[in-house]
Amino acid sequence: MEVKLNGLDSSILAETNVRGSRGRRARLLFVVFDQAGNYAADILFSGRMDAARFAFAGNGQEGNSITVPIIDRMAEWSRTGTERWTDENHRARHEGDRFFYAIAQMSEWPIYWGATKDAPAFTYGD
Repeated sequence: MEVKLNGLDSSILAETNVRGSRGRRARLLFVVFDQAGNYAADILFSGRMDAARFAFAGNGQEGNSITVPIIDRMAEWSRTGTERWTDENHRARHEGDRFFYAIAQMSEWPIYWGATKDAPAFTYGD
């Protein structure tokens, strides 16, 4: 689903371009107001925003616009992740953190459930 906002001031486009929208939470609401100003609202669609597209055509009613694709959770599950659960990838995201240092060695270890055998010695190395 795409949401398009028209007639925006150029300062709004500049601020959105700087701060970005990708990955932020988005909700499309249906809102009804009565004469007294009371309202009732319901969520029609929710998801995460993808990269916004900008159209610069000057300030005014049909001028500057932002189009933001909103992706629902089911569509996000079908995307391929960019993160790998390896020590190298984890250190690239969290410098100095060695949380995954043993993953490669542990995949080769035999597991003796309920036995008295000891597991092989672990060797730490880069």
